[in-house]
Amino acid sequence: MKNRNLFVWSIILLAVNMRIPITAISSLIPALQKQLGLSTSAAGMITTIPMLTFAVASPLFPRLARRFGIERVILFFTALLSLGMALRILPNAAGLFAGTFLIGLGIDSANVLLPASIKAHYTGVTTRGMSYYTTTMMVAGALATGIVGLFVDSASLTAIQVGLFVVSLISLLGWIPAATVKLPNAEPEVSEDDVLAESKRSVWGTKTGWLITIFFSLQAIIFYSLLTWLSSAYISFGMTASQASLLVTVFQLCGMPFSLIVPLVANTKWGVQSTAAVMGGGLIIGLVLTLVAGANFGLSMIAAIIMGLGNGVSFNLAVVFFAQKSANHRETAAVSGMAQSAGYLIAAVGPVLFGVVGSHLDWHFAFILAAIFAGIMWLTGIIIHHQKGIFA
Repeated sequence: MKNRNLFVWSIILLAVNMRIPITAISSLIPALQKQLGLSTSAAGMITTIPMLTFAVASPLFPRLARRFGIERVILFFTALLSLGMALRILPNAAGLFAGTFLIGLGIDSANVLLPASIKAHYTGVTTRGMSYYTTTMMVAGALATGIVGLFVDSASLTAIQVGLFVVSLISLLGWIPAATVKLPNAEPEVSEDDVLAESKRSVWGTKTGWLITIFFSLQAIIFYSLLTWLSSAYISFGMTASQASLLVTVFQLCGMPFSLIVPLVANTKWGVQSTAAVMGGGLIIGLVLTLVAGANFGLSMIAAIIMGLGNGVSFNLAVVFFAQKSANHRETAAVSGMAQSAGYLIAAVGPVLFGVVGSHLDWHFAFILAAIFAGIMWLTGIIIHHQKGIFA
């Protein structure tokens, strides 16, 4: 019990820093441009580099975990993340971009392997362990964005960067016990022959693996496209910049409760069907209502809330599928790596596609496209629910 409680705290402290380096930096981009003389396209690479890193590196982490152990691999790359945060403090572009690359590796190692670690060692309802992870990640990311936004005009850029570096050290120190203490084993022991046989099977050749990958890809492209272009769309509808900013913030915040709810209800009789309905219905209704609302701020606020609820389900349900449809932590790591590799590669292209459609055709077409994607994601989630497992 003692080691299980220790593991829970390690999960929470690690999850604290899984979004902060990306979400908090957005408020610092104007200051970084001024300090380093970055162009708009160069500044855009600050968010593009981590997403491309996720796409390329995700399939590699399950292999490293099989050789060196899940918790040790996470520890090593979390240390690289802290090094990346330190490099960002340096007043030059080389430190900024090199640090951002290391940060992408660190975050991705936890994105891929932490669900597998929870599957292997959380001796209770696995989805409850997942809820600690997703809730902490989303809450910490949102709080950090707000706090940095409050201090960006009054504190120096260096001071804020040092503060973010300290947060990364807390996550690193918090994970050390998980990598060094014998954790409870939530799975039956398997022979080396069984592990070897598993290693020869590829999740890339399974139907369920591809369905989960499609689901994760769709949620990623919808979220990152909306996050990038919602504000521009609202302004084009006739709203002020401050109104648009508030609506985008509400869209993000409304999904937070589901980071706790979805993992807890997913294993109930109608858990997946009901949460998938909230996800698909919320996104479709919210997107259509946004188009109907136009410049009506009150109606747009209702639409943003509904859309945010649907969006909040999608990522958390994807994480639940990683664990729910895998027989053990090795399968969890493999399908997580596969889904996130393809998902983030598509997500990197998604905002560009939506921007082209919205600016050259009309934002109505972009929102309708997002609603179609949401419908496909809803159907895919139901199909996944009826699959027995990755290799079943």
